[in-house]
Amino acid sequence: MSISVKGKMPSITCVCVCVFQPIRSVSVLREGYVELPSVSLDPQGELLASFSTRNDTGIILAGFSKASTRKSRQARQPFLAVMLISGGLEVHVNMAEGGSVHKVVVKSRSGSFSDGQEHSVILQRNRKMLVVLVDEDHQEMVRLSSEKASLTLTSLYMGGVPPGEGAGLLRTTSSFYGCIRNLALDSKLLDLSAAVRYHNVDMDSCLLEERPKRVLLPDDTDLDAEPTPDPARTPSPPPGQLSALTPGTLTCASMDNTSSIPEAQQFGISRHSHMVLSINPNTVRRSFSLELSVRTYTQSGLIYYMAHANQMDYATLQLLGGHLFFTCDKGSGPATATFPVPVNDGQWHTVSDYTLLGQER
Repeated sequence: MSISVKGKMPSITCVCVCVFQPIRSVSVLREGYVELPSVSLDPQGELLASFSTRNDTGIILAGFSKASTRKSRQARQPFLAVMLISGGLEVHVNMAEGGSVHKVVVKSRSGSFSDGQEHSVILQRNRKMLVVLVDEDHQEMVRLSSEKASLTLTSLYMGGVPPGEGAGLLRTTSSFYGCIRNLALDSKLLDLSAAVRYHNVDMDSCLLEERPKRVLLPDDTDLDAEPTPDPARTPSPPPGQLSALTPGTLTCASMDNTSSIPEAQQFGISRHSHMVLSINPNTVRRSFSLELSVRTYTQSGLIYYMAHANQMDYATLQLLGGHLFFTCDKGSGPATATFPVPVNDGQWHTVSDYTLLGQER
């Protein structure tokens, strides 16, 4: 979508506030993982998560101390791992450098925890005692080597680890394949949108297998040729909302022909499809805000652009590699903001409260 602003605009300083719902679930695919910021399991701490899978072996959680990056003496470094091994759940923990590894094995009474059903795992630490609860009715415990020390995990991974990470420490480095959600530390749910990095996962979903690939129909049109509008199918733009850049050319988006999504516009069916909104610059004083919802499968594209006639003062929201990328400039240099989670999953996402502040000139 292109938004054009003509006339005098205020000098602006850019502040971007993106309001998104927290992400609590992730679908881990082959060789996938999510890396989260550092966490600490205190002497009276608790860590919990829910998982579901049909694969009998894979990493659910794995955390390492900063020292674990040193290859020498790697097997003696502090770490924590929650894994499925042949359908059973195992917890391995080493509290201190040079310490011993403590292990807990929990077996399912039904044969396997990889039955496609949701299961919960809770780690409750009470000083030197670590209690492992699975589904709140399978309980095992182990005594730890340290009573007072916190276990600080500078790298915490969900669903798997990067290649080479954890070698010599973990019983398996196989990636989990399925859904992990509601990860919580000390009764506080963690927001997965704060992930440091991730690979081969589907955020904000809970799938046991990869989504079906979209079938792309052959394109029998010449994209280099300018499309010819069909008067019978192209709706007339509502007054004050849509206007044509050049009379006689196709310049606006196709309306939702199914009438199932009120006030929605569809772009990309025709080449150069866009919408132009006229904004009175006198109404844009010290601030303005914009809210829109978008859904798409495309990797990159322009969502909106607005600018002063000199093109030096502008604001734009783009989709780059599936991620939202916001830029604005008052003429002295651009300010940018990005959102780390892809939004090109075909679901509706709402972006709200983009605000530009400044002084009139």
